[in-house]
Amino acid sequence: MIPRSLRPVPGPSRLVSHLCTLWLLALVALVAACDKVPLLAPSQSTITLSASATQAPLNGDIEIRATVLEQSGSTVQDGTLVTFTTTLGTLEPREAQTTRGVAVARLQTGSTSGTARVNATSGGASTSGADGASLEIVIGAAAASSMALSAVPSAVPASGGTVTLTAVVLDEAGNRLVGIPVSFSSTAGALSTTSASTDATGEARVQLTTSREATVTATSGSRTATATITVNPAVSFTLATSANPAVNQPMSLTITPGTGPAPRVTIDWGDGSNDDIGFLAATRTVAHTYTAVGFYTIRATGTAEGDTFTTSLNLTVSQRPPVAVTASPTTGTTATDFSFTITPTAGALIQNVRIDYGDGAVEDLGAIAANTVRVHRYGSTGVRTVTVTQTETNSNVTTASVTVTVN
Repeated sequence: MIPRSLRPVPGPSRLVSHLCTLWLLALVALVAACDKVPLLAPSQSTITLSASATQAPLNGDIEIRATVLEQSGSTVQDGTLVTFTTTLGTLEPREAQTTRGVAVARLQTGSTSGTARVNATSGGASTSGADGASLEIVIGAAAASSMALSAVPSAVPASGGTVTLTAVVLDEAGNRLVGIPVSFSSTAGALSTTSASTDATGEARVQLTTSREATVTATSGSRTATATITVNPAVSFTLATSANPAVNQPMSLTITPGTGPAPRVTIDWGDGSNDDIGFLAATRTVAHTYTAVGFYTIRATGTAEGDTFTTSLNLTVSQRPPVAVTASPTTGTTATDFSFTITPTAGALIQNVRIDYGDGAVEDLGAIAANTVRVHRYGSTGVRTVTVTQTETNSNVTTASVTVTVN
């Protein structure tokens, strides 16, 4: 063991080496500490905020840019840290570093309407907008300056119907706003939903089903608009005919419209035939011929503006009366002028009526349509049978006769 008095004493060179080592360690620690301190804007720097839009829908996304300049007007060093804050919504990220003097964050607007006031700070520099205040982003319904509401159709049938309501929310410049919540209420009927948001075209739509007049109110923020849905008068009309017709005799049906809208009317005659008479704007008379005896129900159906009305009328179709003949007087002498009145079948399409006086004299009267009187004098006594024969265009033949006595 070497006595303490004999151990070597460190020389000056070794001492210097120790000091250098210690200095280097301190420098490394200092550099590491500096790396942990954020780089902030120098004093007298300014920050100007801008945004990709000054209005945003709910649950939207807006880019916020902070431009940081030194007092000289040059951009700050890249990596300068900028902190963003907002009074509404959230910012991602809340802290961002500059690149070429600009730091970028995104404002997530969220589900609440209002005005977001965005600020940015870095060191001693703070937000400086155009008015020296925060950057303001109007979110959702807060951007609404006016709105309009329309209904299609604007009226429903008396039996009720459904209309589509369209609300448009506009900003101060008259531009349609997208993603704006709109609430709806109605004084009557049932709404398909009480709230909707404007779509990519700036329209919010709901439907209303009602059978009564209704006023619908659309609200977005402090703005409202109304639309009134009316109820059309009921479709109506009446049917009338003068008398029960005879078979193969044309009959007339009179249709008189009510006070409602002009309907398109179809007629079911009850015998298997139907007629579409078009729109009934005024009283119409329609003819029809039944070809068989029987009891018939005429049904007329009218439709207009989604409303339907049906009414009916009953009638009996009888056999047509045959041709008839009467004599005046029925007894006389060879000096008497006998008058014969021939009554043809009403409504028949007559080809010819022939009268045979019973004494060999015959006369063709042609296609008579009304009572016709013929006068005849007999040259000898006896009982005479006068026969009238009616021939129709459809070859139907009917006869009638009367007897006179000549003394």
